[in-house]
Amino acid sequence: MKVLYPSVPREEARAAVTEALNRRVQPDLPTIDMIPMMDTVLNNNTISFNGDHYMHNEGTAIGSHLGMNYASTYMAAWEKELFSK
Repeated sequence: MKVLYPSVPREEARAAVTEALNRRVQPDLPTIDMIPMMDTVLNNNTISFNGDHYMHNEGTAIGSHLGMNYASTYMAAWEKELFSK
C-alpha cells in the first residue's frame, strides 16, 4: 500500500496546479505569484520521527494545509489523462 500525499510526483503535480490556476476566471493572485509560494511550502516539508528529522523530497506531508488541494489537483489531471486514452 502506498499513501497519496507523500507519493505525488512534484513535477507532474506542479504542472497540474499551474494549469488549474491558469483556468481561474478572476484570480486574486496571479499564478506566477502562487507557484513560488507553493514551492516554498513543498520544499520545506519536514517531519520528525524518533528524534530524527527528515525532509520530504517528493509529494507533500500528510497534514499539510496544502496537501489535500495539491494531491487532489494532481489526481484530477491524472484521471483526465487516463480517461482520455
